[in-house]
Amino acid sequence: MRTDITKLKEDVRWQDLTVGCSVQGSKTSELFRTGEWRVNTPVFDAAKCKQCLLCVPVCPDSSIPVKDKKRKEFDLEHCKGCGICAHVCPFDAIHVINGVAVVDKDACKACNKCVTECPKNLIELVPYESKHLVTCSSKEKGPATMKACKVGCIGCGLCVKVCPAGAVTVTDFHAYIDQEKCTGCGACAQKCPKKAII
Repeated sequence: MRTDITKLKEDVRWQDLTVGCSVQGSKTSELFRTGEWRVNTPVFDAAKCKQCLLCVPVCPDSSIPVKDKKRKEFDLEHCKGCGICAHVCPFDAIHVINGVAVVDKDACKACNKCVTECPKNLIELVPYESKHLVTCSSKEKGPATMKACKVGCIGCGLCVKVCPAGAVTVTDFHAYIDQEKCTGCGACAQKCPKKAII
């Protein structure tokens, strides 16, 4: 009979399950990266946070770590984006916005902290007056990107071919616009088959 939850795979026969499908062992939930189920992503505004820790006990996934009596960034490997933490925060320091971290252009000071802190390297500083930008950050090959997102950049290179200023390049299956070279003609956005450039 199985006693280690890490051995419970798709090929396990019903006869080998634990009695009553009970979980054997401790701290087994840490092994399951349930954050990939998430639809909404909480955004933590450290400047507004007063460290009252009201959000910590209400999190059903224990995804708000605390160290030295201060909350840290979300554990996005386990957070499912339920939004309870945002609802309970009295200081408006947590926002959940359709699964995407949204920057308030008026409040942004271009300090670059979000760029350096993003564990997935998904954020880049773009000039406020930029005419066009690539809204996708995936560096996966086309088929993998299309499986995950309908409007993801597939690195096809059509934008590169039509750009008269040579401002668009494709690196690691991802289009990049050099804002210093971009003239704002919009040829890349018009040609993009996935509409990943706006």
